[in-house]
Amino acid sequence: MPLHPGLNISDVDKAKIIAAIENLKKKQADLRCDLKSMEEFNLAAWAEYGSELCPNEMAADERRISDEIKEFQKIIDLLGEFLAGHIKLSEEADLRISDNLCVVEIRMYEDRRAEIKARLEKISLIKSFLQ
Repeated sequence: MPLHPGLNISDVDKAKIIAAIENLKKKQADLRCDLKSMEEFNLAAWAEYGSELCPNEMAADERRISDEIKEFQKIIDLLGEFLAGHIKLSEEADLRISDNLCVVEIRMYEDRRAEIKARLEKISLIKSFLQ
């Protein structure tokens, strides 16, 4: 049964996406617990040992876990958008064609620009003899 007009996703695929989202949410929750524990440990260690510690390394470890949590959230949001029908796998072929056309257009503009620059260099050289 389609979730959204134009989105043909089987119940099996829907279940796979939902399972992936739940798995990511579990990993995210585990990371949040790890981060909280790390922050508490780092605060206690700082209170006990102060400047003898390496605060930059402590902050970097916390930031790394926080970044992982954010990455999981991006993936969860992406999969949710797919389930809601905002992203369609059927778009892939059209998007690849559009991308290839953009590449061709970019090359054409680069070639045109190279021609213009070469012409400007010729004009500049001629002008240098007129001074």
